[in-house]
Amino acid sequence: MAAAALALTAVLGSLAASHDWVERTAGSDAGLAALDAPPVVQEVLAAPPALQLAPPTAAERRRARLAELAEKRAEQRRKKAAAPTTSFRVATINTLGDSHTRSGGNKARFASGVDRTRNLIGILTSQGVDVVGLQEFETTQRATFDRLTSVWRVFTGTERGRDSIAYRSDVWELVTGGTGTIPYFHGNPVPMPWVTLRHRATGREVSFISIHNPTSNPQRGNNAAERAEATRREIAMVRTLAQGGDPVLLLGDFNERAEAFCAVTAGGDIGAANGGSVGGRCAPPPDAGIDWIFGTTDVEFSDYVRHQDAVVARTTDHPVIVASATITEPLAPAR
Repeated sequence: MAAAALALTAVLGSLAASHDWVERTAGSDAGLAALDAPPVVQEVLAAPPALQLAPPTAAERRRARLAELAEKRAEQRRKKAAAPTTSFRVATINTLGDSHTRSGGNKARFASGVDRTRNLIGILTSQGVDVVGLQEFETTQRATFDRLTSVWRVFTGTERGRDSIAYRSDVWELVTGGTGTIPYFHGNPVPMPWVTLRHRATGREVSFISIHNPTSNPQRGNNAAERAEATRREIAMVRTLAQGGDPVLLLGDFNERAEAFCAVTAGGDIGAANGGSVGGRCAPPPDAGIDWIFGTTDVEFSDYVRHQDAVVARTTDHPVIVASATITEPLAPAR
């Protein structure tokens, strides 16, 4: 009898404790959500033991990397599709300096620089050119060009310069420009002009460099070392201007064929408008002259022409090099 009484007392005590717990917790959200669970069970539910996950396998890591790369490529394609296409006609022309065709000059059979500049404007118009690198473009020729045209602008960078970049102001606007220097005959420094232009229709910014490397002949001597150094500096200028993400074109008279091509394209980041290799084993395009249009590999070239007709033959002793350039890469971030 005494044992039965003790057992009953224990049961009643347990029920009282349970009732007391419900009263204490019934006023809170936690208590209402767990009225049917004793405290011990509720404590376990609130703090389950940490799960021990196995590290990803090599195959899983590889799949994750491939998925990440695929997403990046898809994003690049989306940006490229959304970027405005910029197309233009670009040229390089050694205009034959006026000093060569004056009385006593070594090209006196040609008309004066003033007369030949009229032809130059006609050539640019007939070829649909809207930006051009001009070499041996001397003061009298620049003055005549400015006087005869209202739409073209010329950037030389310095009055003593004989190389320039000319552009149609209805197609392009000047962003900035400057000059570097390259060694000319016997190492004498000459300016190397460059500009960054903004395409009015698309907002694309493109940089252009116009150069003229020294020739070698009995009168001027062997200038191969000067040409090599000049080309090295020109390549460095291309890469410096390209650091902002905009395309760069290198235009001019290199006075070299395969040597210039191989040097400029060796790094794999610059190609020629008339084809050939880009990086790796050097393979110049066939029938290349000494006048070149090069561009960073985000420029797609087409319709390359070495234009030589009767008008060109009366204007200069060089062909007119022309190509179409198209850029579809995403716009570089605004500076």
